[in-house]
Amino acid sequence: MVVENDEEILKLRSQEYSVFLTDKMNSTSGSGILYYSGVGDIFYIFTCAHIIDGIEDIIKISVIEPIDRNKEEYKQIVFEVSKQDVIYSAIDEITVDDNGKSHSVDAAVIPICKENFINIKKTDYYIAEPKKGNKIFVQGFPGGMTEDTMVESIDEAYGTVLHNIASKLTFGIRIEDGYLDSGNRIVELEGFSGSPVWNRETNELILFGLLTKANGYTAYRAKVEILKMNAIYSIMKNHFNITMQRYLVGVSDNYMIKDISQIEMASECEIEEPADSIYNQWLNENTEKVRTYIDDLKLQKAIDTAKEVITNENFKYCSKEQIKKHYGHLLYCYEICLLDNEFDLLEEELNEQGLLEGHDTIRWLTKNFSEKNFEELLSFTNKLIEEKVESAEKIQVAKIFQMLANIYTKNLVAEDAFSTVMDDTQKLIISIENLDTKALVYQMIGYVYGEHYKEYTKAIRCLNYSYQIGSDNAVLETLAAAYYFMAIENAVDFEDKVDIQKINKAALYTAREFLLLLLSKADAIYMSALMKRIGLIVFNTFFFLHDPYRVLKLYTIIRDNIKNLGDKEKRDIQSKYATILCEMGSVDLNEMDALLPEDKVYLYTFGKLNELLKESDFLLPNISNRSLVGLEKRLKKFIVEAEKNLDFIDIKEQMQIHIGLMNLYDRGRRIFKWNVEDSMEKHMKFIRSSDDRKLIISMENFLFESKHSLEETERKFVSSWQKNPSFILWMEILQFYKRNYMFDKADKLFEELFEKYPEYYKDEAEYIYRSYIDYIITYHRDLKKAIEFFLLHKNEMKDLEVTDFWELELQKYTNTFNDPERFEYRWSQLAGENIMQQEKYHGEVMVAYMLNLNREKAREHYNYDKKNPYFVIPDKESGRDYLTPAGYQFMVWQGIIPPRIEENWSGMREDKVIAIKNSFNDEEWKLGVQELKSKYQFPIKREVIVDAWGIYLIAIENKIDMLEEFDKVYVTHCLVSRMLEEICHYKNDYLYNALLYLEMLDNVQIQSSGFEEQLSIRNIVKIYDEPASAIGLAQELNCIGIIGEPKLQETIIDNFGKMIMRPFDLEELLS
Repeated sequence: MVVENDEEILKLRSQEYSVFLTDKMNSTSGSGILYYSGVGDIFYIFTCAHIIDGIEDIIKISVIEPIDRNKEEYKQIVFEVSKQDVIYSAIDEITVDDNGKSHSVDAAVIPICKENFINIKKTDYYIAEPKKGNKIFVQGFPGGMTEDTMVESIDEAYGTVLHNIASKLTFGIRIEDGYLDSGNRIVELEGFSGSPVWNRETNELILFGLLTKANGYTAYRAKVEILKMNAIYSIMKNHFNITMQRYLVGVSDNYMIKDISQIEMASECEIEEPADSIYNQWLNENTEKVRTYIDDLKLQKAIDTAKEVITNENFKYCSKEQIKKHYGHLLYCYEICLLDNEFDLLEEELNEQGLLEGHDTIRWLTKNFSEKNFEELLSFTNKLIEEKVESAEKIQVAKIFQMLANIYTKNLVAEDAFSTVMDDTQKLIISIENLDTKALVYQMIGYVYGEHYKEYTKAIRCLNYSYQIGSDNAVLETLAAAYYFMAIENAVDFEDKVDIQKINKAALYTAREFLLLLLSKADAIYMSALMKRIGLIVFNTFFFLHDPYRVLKLYTIIRDNIKNLGDKEKRDIQSKYATILCEMGSVDLNEMDALLPEDKVYLYTFGKLNELLKESDFLLPNISNRSLVGLEKRLKKFIVEAEKNLDFIDIKEQMQIHIGLMNLYDRGRRIFKWNVEDSMEKHMKFIRSSDDRKLIISMENFLFESKHSLEETERKFVSSWQKNPSFILWMEILQFYKRNYMFDKADKLFEELFEKYPEYYKDEAEYIYRSYIDYIITYHRDLKKAIEFFLLHKNEMKDLEVTDFWELELQKYTNTFNDPERFEYRWSQLAGENIMQQEKYHGEVMVAYMLNLNREKAREHYNYDKKNPYFVIPDKESGRDYLTPAGYQFMVWQGIIPPRIEENWSGMREDKVIAIKNSFNDEEWKLGVQELKSKYQFPIKREVIVDAWGIYLIAIENKIDMLEEFDKVYVTHCLVSRMLEEICHYKNDYLYNALLYLEMLDNVQIQSSGFEEQLSIRNIVKIYDEPASAIGLAQELNCIGIIGEPKLQETIIDNFGKMIMRPFDLEELLS
């Protein structure tokens, strides 16, 4: 056999680890992967727990042993083990329902004595966390053992990682076309269950996970869920005392320590002997559960479980060593959660019980070092070193901590301090066998390199290695801090102010990734400690990345958890928080007790500026022409005030005010024809004093715009960007197009950005993605683009909460309220965290419930504040209130006010019905009713979708009660919205009563198509109107569409005409 390329070699190497699992009767099958640490007589099979569930008692396992890889000569070995030997995750929870047995953690490890029948070598693969877009291949036995040998039966499927959400146990992939039979996906995937999923982008063997299940019941669009290796890693570490080697995907070699000797040692841990009593076995299982919770940063669960075990009657019968080990984990929980009182009390208790003399060595070293109690640390280490009562390894660690303390107390030079423990490439030159201890040493040294010496590359190298070989997720805190300080290293001035333009965005974005991982996993007790340790770093990371959502959310968390902030830090954080609020409009500064008077002048001015800029932007929703009344007066009054305020604002803070005033003068020029040339020039003079060349260019262009034609200005903006290519100047072109209503050009500019200039946003892609979606929504561009873009990039958005927010925003703008309770819950969370105004929360949730015809819940949110601007717009000049469309629809629907009588209203009217009925008789594109019944198996599946005109025409024929004869009648939220709109413009009793009828019928379900199905329709039709939404749902549910819309788009007729039935054929359908 000739091996063609590196990928073929990779496949040959990986298949040697493939395992086939079945029972004695070969009645079921699954896949797995082999692992051997290189030490001892035990090797392991990793697979999914649900595969073991399908086997009665004895598991028959087939593996292959290579003889000559290049000739594909292998020895096949088959052996049997008892199902009782299988080890599952310590925190796995089993549920049994009508669909069978399921595991909360679908992981299983089978330990096997290798004896003499298999010649197995040390495993040479790593485990790793994948990233979105990684290319992978799955290797297993989709058809079972159909051939004579395993090698002939083994098969691959190729795909791409779709998402990897930190807080989930699984990640998603999509299998490429051609590797799964679209009509037989589920059956094929059953054989692939438990199969290893490998990275195919490197020559290293890197294992990402185990294939666990299809996405949904049909593996829709070939989507598959993969169990991350974290669960297996935890079982191996906590049950078998074996630490598997992790690989950091995407980390530059500059930030990695490559030490083959240390990698070989990674698995050289003694396999834990079975417990010598049932009590010790019980305690081992529970201690393993505690450690697993710790690994997942669920510290409260770890503490509660540990304490519950201690109070159990069995605890006192366990061995002293096992009890000490259990207490050790509890001490760690108290230390990492900064529960000092609990820590001290537990140590006292352990001393009283004779389980401890003085302090727990490692815990006391780390606790005093983290608290910078260097005198106590030196005293403790001196005693340990002199008395030599601890193990040689712990004394070695004590010497390292002694050195670290001396670095701070004696201000040692880095090279002199570390030369005794590591070489120039940060490899340890001392022997530390225990991997957790070694990881701790690397973490502490990495911390000192960054925090004390400001050598961030060395710090990151040490910390990456600590995370790679250790099992403590808390190292991510130190790693995030190191990347943060690397990011701002060259951006801090002599007054400790950070120039955002000089920040290393790539490093800051990496810090954000680690922080998001921690924020997504941390429980409340760990979160509190995290904020106390690095809360300001977390806050500043998101502030400098201009992430309003996280800044607003974190401010409350930090305020509640950090009680000892100094005046300077408190002022800084309040100022940044207020700045984000001010960007949304003016803000109440009375609660900001740390702000100085000049801070409040600046923030008031900045907030009012933004408020008036938004008010004068007539493209924003809910802005009507009557807003013009009094606007000019308010603009002039504020400008006079702001010009005076500049004298009281620190010169370093004035730039945003000068820029804002130039924009306000320009609004006056555009709207009210002000002569503002001299005023704008005055502010431009200040801006020219800046050393920010790109800012000066962009504002000079802005000034040029006020004096020249749009054509001349466009050429100047584009020319400036071409001469000095940068994202800032690209953004100025975008702003020029937006403020001059040149939206087609703005659309094209965004498209070119994503196609041609990824370097502009590669370091912070997620924020650009959000900006594009926001642009489409704010300026009423084609929602199809927003949906398409969201579906394409949502898995690249690392912040799951923000991704969820944008998904709900798109649901709102597309009237897709399939889960109003979830919409209400998420919006209430945002309102509770002061991220969303109460008015917006109640206003938008009211609409969600109204479009689901939930009268009671809609009324609840409306009644919260009947003057809510989402329902009522006050006119400041006349003193009158005007109902918004949502407010008016609610009032008419609830019967509080009558509809307007618009005699010329051209919507659904009774006088159109005869002509419509006649036009339907002439339609030749429809299928006959009997053909439709056959095509959609109607007698069996009595379900239909009806559009608004369909409901109206059925109602006007007095046949609305016929809807009760269906098993299910679907209508869309767009239908409800349209019918509500109709009953507001014209008194239409048929339509009003039809709405009431839809509320009452148990078989009516209000539902809208998901985004993917919407796209399939939006890509065809010119306008995604209410009938199109009904067609989309009919397509998704494979039902007949009873469509009454008289003016159907040609594209709907051409593409979906064969699924449409007209409402006048209802009796024939039901006959």
